[in-house]
Amino acid sequence: MKVGIVGTGPAALMAGSQYLLQGFEVSFYDHKKAPARKFLVAGHGGFNLTHSESKSDFLSRYDCDEIKKCVEIFDNQALIEWLKFIGIETYSGSTGKIFPVKGTKPIDVLNAWISWLKKQNATFHFEHKMIDFDSNSIVFQTISSEIKVNFDKMVFALGGGSWSIKISKKQY
Repeated sequence: MKVGIVGTGPAALMAGSQYLLQGFEVSFYDHKKAPARKFLVAGHGGFNLTHSESKSDFLSRYDCDEIKKCVEIFDNQALIEWLKFIGIETYSGSTGKIFPVKGTKPIDVLNAWISWLKKQNATFHFEHKMIDFDSNSIVFQTISSEIKVNFDKMVFALGGGSWSIKISKKQY
Protein backbone atom coordinates (compact mmCIF):
# COMPACT_ATOMS: atom_id res chain seq x y z
CA MET A 1 0.00 0.00 0.00
CA LYS A 2 1.16 3.48 -0.88
CA VAL A 3 1.22 6.32 1.69
CA GLY A 4 1.64 9.99 0.78
CA ILE A 5 2.81 12.33 3.53
CA VAL A 6 2.63 16.08 3.10
CA GLY A 7 5.24 17.70 5.32
CA THR A 8 8.70 16.70 6.50
CA GLY A 9 8.76 17.88 10.11
CA PRO A 10 9.16 15.49 13.04
CA ALA A 11 5.47 14.47 13.07
CA ALA A 12 5.59 13.64 9.35
CA LEU A 13 8.88 11.78 9.65
CA MET A 14 7.62 9.74 12.60
CA ALA A 15 4.36 8.88 10.81
CA GLY A 16 6.37 7.76 7.80
CA SER A 17 8.74 5.75 10.00
CA GLN A 18 5.86 3.88 11.56
CA TYR A 19 4.26 3.16 8.18
CA LEU A 20 7.58 1.88 6.82
CA LEU A 21 7.92 -0.48 9.78
CA GLN A 22 4.48 -1.86 8.86
CA GLY A 23 5.58 -2.52 5.27
CA PHE A 24 3.99 0.45 3.50
CA GLU A 25 5.56 2.34 0.60
CA VAL A 26 6.07 5.91 1.82
CA SER A 27 6.59 9.15 -0.11
CA PHE A 28 7.15 12.52 1.55
CA TYR A 29 6.28 15.84 -0.11
CA ASP A 30 7.24 19.31 1.05
CA HIS A 31 6.96 22.78 -0.45
CA LYS A 32 10.42 23.69 0.85
CA LYS A 33 13.81 22.66 -0.55
CA ALA A 34 14.86 20.56 2.47
CA PRO A 35 13.23 18.62 5.33
CA ALA A 36 12.46 19.69 8.90
CA ARG A 37 13.69 23.27 8.76
CA LYS A 38 12.26 24.23 12.18
CA PHE A 39 13.69 21.09 13.79
CA LEU A 40 17.16 22.36 12.93
CA VAL A 41 16.76 25.49 15.07
CA ALA A 42 15.56 23.48 18.08
CA GLY A 43 18.98 23.59 19.72
CA HIS A 44 18.83 27.35 20.26
CA GLY A 45 16.53 26.89 23.26
CA GLY A 46 17.93 23.56 24.44
CA PHE A 47 17.57 20.45 22.36
CA ASN A 48 15.49 18.22 24.60
CA LEU A 49 13.70 15.42 22.75
CA THR A 50 11.27 14.17 25.42
CA HIS A 51 11.06 13.62 29.18
CA SER A 52 11.99 10.64 31.35
CA GLU A 53 8.92 10.80 33.63
CA SER A 54 6.67 7.77 34.18
CA LYS A 55 4.10 6.88 31.56
CA SER A 56 1.21 7.90 33.83
CA ASP A 57 2.80 11.30 34.57
CA PHE A 58 3.61 11.75 30.88
CA LEU A 59 0.01 10.93 29.89
CA SER A 60 -1.38 13.34 32.50
CA ARG A 61 0.05 16.23 30.49
CA TYR A 62 -2.46 15.64 27.68
CA ASP A 63 -6.15 16.50 27.87
CA CYS A 64 -7.29 15.14 24.50
CA ASP A 65 -8.39 11.49 24.51
CA GLU A 66 -7.16 10.91 20.94
CA ILE A 67 -3.69 12.22 21.80
CA LYS A 68 -3.64 10.11 24.97
CA LYS A 69 -4.43 7.00 22.89
CA CYS A 70 -1.51 7.78 20.58
CA VAL A 71 0.85 8.40 23.50
CA GLU A 72 -0.27 5.11 25.09
CA ILE A 73 0.95 3.34 21.95
CA PHE A 74 4.15 5.38 21.43
CA ASP A 75 5.25 7.04 24.66
CA ASN A 76 8.38 8.86 25.76
CA GLN A 77 10.23 5.59 26.43
CA ALA A 78 9.34 4.33 22.96
CA LEU A 79 10.81 7.52 21.50
CA ILE A 80 14.05 6.99 23.42
CA GLU A 81 14.21 3.42 22.07
CA TRP A 82 13.40 4.65 18.56
CA LEU A 83 16.25 7.18 18.68
CA LYS A 84 18.67 4.46 19.78
CA PHE A 85 17.36 2.25 16.95
CA ILE A 86 18.37 4.90 14.37
CA GLY A 87 21.73 5.48 16.06
CA ILE A 88 21.04 8.43 18.39
CA GLU A 89 22.13 7.88 21.99
CA THR A 90 20.46 9.98 24.69
CA TYR A 91 20.85 10.89 28.34
CA SER A 92 18.56 12.25 31.05
CA GLY A 93 19.39 15.75 32.29
CA SER A 94 19.03 16.92 35.89
CA THR A 95 15.40 17.98 35.29
CA GLY A 96 14.44 14.66 33.68
CA LYS A 97 14.51 16.03 30.14
CA ILE A 98 16.01 13.69 27.54
CA PHE A 99 18.78 15.08 25.34
CA PRO A 100 20.97 13.56 22.64
CA VAL A 101 24.46 12.85 23.98
CA LYS A 102 26.73 15.86 24.30
CA GLY A 103 27.98 17.17 20.98
CA THR A 104 25.00 15.83 18.99
CA LYS A 105 23.31 18.65 17.12
CA PRO A 106 19.82 18.75 15.59
CA ILE A 107 21.32 18.22 12.11
CA ASP A 108 22.97 14.99 13.35
CA VAL A 109 19.62 13.64 14.58
CA LEU A 110 17.86 14.72 11.38
CA ASN A 111 20.55 13.19 9.16
CA ALA A 112 20.38 9.87 11.05
CA TRP A 113 16.60 9.86 10.69
CA ILE A 114 16.55 10.75 7.00
CA SER A 115 19.27 8.19 6.31
CA TRP A 116 17.24 5.46 8.03
CA LEU A 117 14.10 6.46 6.08
CA LYS A 118 15.96 6.35 2.77
CA LYS A 119 17.43 2.93 3.61
CA GLN A 120 13.82 1.76 4.02
CA ASN A 121 13.13 3.11 0.50
CA ALA A 122 11.14 6.17 1.53
CA THR A 123 11.17 8.83 -1.17
CA PHE A 124 11.36 12.59 -0.73
CA HIS A 125 9.94 15.18 -3.10
CA PHE A 126 10.80 18.80 -2.38
CA GLU A 127 9.42 21.98 -3.91
CA HIS A 128 6.03 20.26 -4.20
CA LYS A 129 3.29 22.57 -2.97
CA MET A 130 -0.02 20.84 -2.20
CA ILE A 131 -2.82 22.68 -3.99
CA ASP A 132 -5.68 20.19 -3.77
CA PHE A 133 -6.64 16.70 -2.65
CA ASP A 134 -9.52 14.26 -2.64
CA SER A 135 -10.12 10.91 -0.96
CA ASN A 136 -7.31 9.10 -2.82
CA SER A 137 -5.03 11.68 -4.44
CA ILE A 138 -3.10 14.86 -3.88
CA VAL A 139 -2.38 17.56 -6.46
CA PHE A 140 0.98 19.29 -6.22
CA GLN A 141 2.38 22.33 -7.96
CA THR A 142 6.06 21.85 -8.79
CA ILE A 143 8.48 24.31 -10.34
CA SER A 144 7.55 23.11 -13.83
CA SER A 145 4.10 21.54 -13.66
CA GLU A 146 1.04 20.44 -11.75
CA ILE A 147 0.92 16.73 -10.87
CA LYS A 148 -1.71 14.46 -9.33
CA VAL A 149 -0.50 11.48 -7.28
CA ASN A 150 -2.72 8.63 -6.04
CA PHE A 151 -2.33 7.07 -2.58
CA ASP A 152 -4.01 4.40 -0.47
CA LYS A 153 -3.45 6.50 2.66
CA MET A 154 -2.53 10.15 3.20
CA VAL A 155 -1.07 12.06 6.14
CA PHE A 156 -1.14 15.85 6.33
CA ALA A 157 1.52 16.94 8.83
CA LEU A 158 1.60 20.60 7.94
CA GLY A 159 2.83 22.13 11.21
CA GLY A 160 3.78 25.76 11.44
CA GLY A 161 1.03 26.98 13.75
CA SER A 162 3.33 27.34 16.72
CA TRP A 163 5.57 29.80 14.92
CA SER A 164 3.06 32.27 13.55
CA ILE A 165 4.51 35.53 12.32
CA LYS A 166 3.24 38.66 14.06
CA ILE A 167 2.78 41.53 11.66
CA SER A 168 2.82 45.05 12.98
CA LYS A 169 0.87 47.86 11.35
CA LYS A 170 4.16 49.34 10.13
CA GLN A 171 4.77 46.25 7.96
CA TYR A 172 1.76 46.68 5.65
